[in-house]
Order: sequence, then structure tokens, then C-alpha cells
Amino acid sequence: MGAAMAAMAAPAAQAQRVALAESFAPVVKKAQPAVVNISTTVVRRTRGAEAPDFFEYFFGPGMRPPREQRGQSLGSGVIVREDGYLLPNAHVVEGATDVRVSVADRRV
Repeated sequence: MGAAMAAMAAPAAQAQRVALAESFAPVVKKAQPAVVNISTTVVRRTRGAEAPDFFEYFFGPGMRPPREQRGQSLGSGVIVREDGYLLPNAHVVEGATDVRVSVADRRV
């Protein structure tokens, strides 16, 4: 009896998933022009931890040569005004040295 009930429930569950997906379609279509993709680059200067220990032996603690580390992030944001003002996710743009924003129609 459990298998028969599961077989009957499967089409109903599928119909609910389809109905849910279709209910979001108009909302997504309307909001999509305001959603942006954000890619950032962050450059940090660090004292290279991977530098050989002889730097500290000869020059003392903290005398390792500085090194640039590049990191990249991807995220999203929303355009909130007609003049292009947007709200990004803070963790994506915080400390960024380069920020690129693209919209759904591929403009950058």
C-alpha cells in the first residue's frame, strides 16, 4: 500500500513544482533588468609567509619582502534608481580595487 500511495503522490508533487516555477516566472521576468552581476578584484600587500626563513635570519623578524596577492569575487546587486545607483552585496565589493558591473543584456 505504501508504494501505491507514493506512485500516486509523485505526479501531484511534480504538478506542484511546475506550478511553483510558473508562479515565479512573471516576477523574475519583471525583476531581471534590475539585477546585476558584479565581479571584483582585490589587491592586498602582505609580507610573504612563503618566503624562505633566511630573510628573518639575516634581516630580523618582520623583514620578509612585501608581496601582492590578487583575489577575485563574484556576486550580485540590484539597480534601485533610474540613474544607475545600485546596491551590491557588501562582502563582494569591500576592499575591491577593480569593480565591473554587467546587466542581463550583457552590457558592462
